[in-house]
Amino acid sequence: MKLEDEEEEEDFNSKIMKSVDNVAGAIREGNIIFDRAYPREYTGEEIYKEMELVGLEPQELPRALNLLAANQAKARTLLSCPLQIRIGVLKDMMGAHD
Repeated sequence: MKLEDEEEEEDFNSKIMKSVDNVAGAIREGNIIFDRAYPREYTGEEIYKEMELVGLEPQELPRALNLLAANQAKARTLLSCPLQIRIGVLKDMMGAHD
């Protein structure tokens, strides 16, 4: 009798864990859908901090900030690429040529 109770408890716990995994998976999928439907919006402060990391000249910061704050798609593109190439991507966006 005791063995049956333990097996039932293990089966019950297994079902609970599977249910929790299913819920977690559904939440992950929902988050992916949400991120696609509502892309990340960067604040001016976030953009400014990222531009400082790139090593942009101080006189170039206002122009870059205005460009990226006005165009969130460009901000997302720039801030999603590796830090090492951001300066090149940004200068390309700003129309600067070396």
